[in-house]
Amino acid sequence: TPNGRERMARRLRAAEAALPVSDRLRELIGSRSPDVVLVSPLVGLGSSQADYLRAARSLGTPVVLPVASWDNLTNKGRLRDVPDGTIVWNAVQVEEAVRLHDLPREGVEATGAHAFDHWFEWEPSTTYEAFAAKVGIDADTPMILYVGSSTFIAKDEVGYVRDWVAALRTSRHEELRRCSVVVRPHP
Repeated sequence: TPNGRERMARRLRAAEAALPVSDRLRELIGSRSPDVVLVSPLVGLGSSQADYLRAARSLGTPVVLPVASWDNLTNKGRLRDVPDGTIVWNAVQVEEAVRLHDLPREGVEATGAHAFDHWFEWEPSTTYEAFAAKVGIDADTPMILYVGSSTFIAKDEVGYVRDWVAALRTSRHEELRRCSVVVRPHP
């Protein structure tokens, strides 16, 4: 039952938390005397990062989780340990941290998508008209760009994209029926 699974998960988390902290990790962190330890992504399956969190915490050193990606809180696993602070991109991730990982709201701070700050300095390398000509679409019609997923997320999107484009072409909205569609597979 859902309640039984949740009770079992709490017991397993408590048993894991009771395991002794690695002396080697305590020595490693202690020898550097950090003011704070940043641990990311902390949600990877089979990751030893939680051990670093526990070692730092046993030394009284605060631990902060800077969430590196838009999907780290939704499909990478569940946090087993609560960091002292969590840095996320936006209000949506604040809600995900609280709802999906039971993190205290006051310990979660939205600061922006720091990993992509450099994008704000980028300039277009071409005009829209030149791009449209290059990919063979009409520059005077609206364009929808479909950005494909990596193969470990979606093994084969071709069928889905075909069905989606067919639905666009039969939409009751004229602008969707006539728009150009560009499909960019994952690199």
